[in-house]
Amino acid sequence: MLRLCNPCFLIVTLLLPYERRVKIRNILEKIRFKKSELRKEVWRQLDKPKTASEIAKDLKKHRSAISRVLLDMEKVGFVKCLNEEDKSFRCYVKK
Repeated sequence: MLRLCNPCFLIVTLLLPYERRVKIRNILEKIRFKKSELRKEVWRQLDKPKTASEIAKDLKKHRSAISRVLLDMEKVGFVKCLNEEDKSFRCYVKK
């Protein structure tokens, strides 16, 4: 399998049609999600709506790390924020 460095990968993917780039990006995000133990632990915690603080307390991790994971997972489409208009105490649930 041909392995490209990051700049080369970016150049090659920019030459592809937009839909193909989005598909590749989504596949890479899903692979990244599956490799991360913290993401898996956060995913398991979302049986019911929870805030980043609640998850952080349960997992004994820092709230900012959990918030970052939740934002990444929301961007990819794995979780949904129930109260997006609020600046704090956002509740997340599995999509």
